Amino acid sequence: GISTSRPRRRDSTPRTIRVLDRGRAATRLRESPRDPRKRRRPRRQGDVLSLVWYMRLLAAGRIKADPDRFAPFVMDDNGVADVHDFCRREVEPVSVECDQVQIIALTEMLGVPVAIEYLDASGEPSKFVCPDGAEPHVTLLYRPGHYDVLYEGAPAAASPVAAAA
Repeated sequence: GISTSRPRRRDSTPRTIRVLDRGRAATRLRESPRDPRKRRRPRRQGDVLSLVWYMRLLAAGRIKADPDRFAPFVMDDNGVADVHDFCRREVEPVSVECDQVQIIALTEMLGVPVAIEYLDASGEPSKFVCPDGAEPHVTLLYRPGHYDVLYEGAPAAASPVAAAA
């Protein structure tokens, strides 16, 4: 007959933690200029995609857990706010660019304050910190359709925001 049991799903949490630990170790190695062999550590594409997917699921979980809070940010063209549909279309697929609402949700889920720097319409540098008033642990540079991580100690000329200031 037809089996009614659900297929077993693999728990990706342990793998994600290993990827994060390797990333943290690779960052420490990159900060140590003494051994050039350790500075270039190859990334496995599957690990990167797994990590991105896991972070997207965390963001989607946060949005779904508080639909009233996120509803104003996820309205469709008809003014309908369906957070589950929004997450299915805009948050969970790895192939879709993330937006500020996903970053806010992930920031809240992980408890890691984030600053987003960008140039406003006048060309002046602006900064958004989430949660408001927190000391950011991560700084992102927003360019239309893309976010880059800004690293402390990077040359000022590498940052368009710093160059415009």
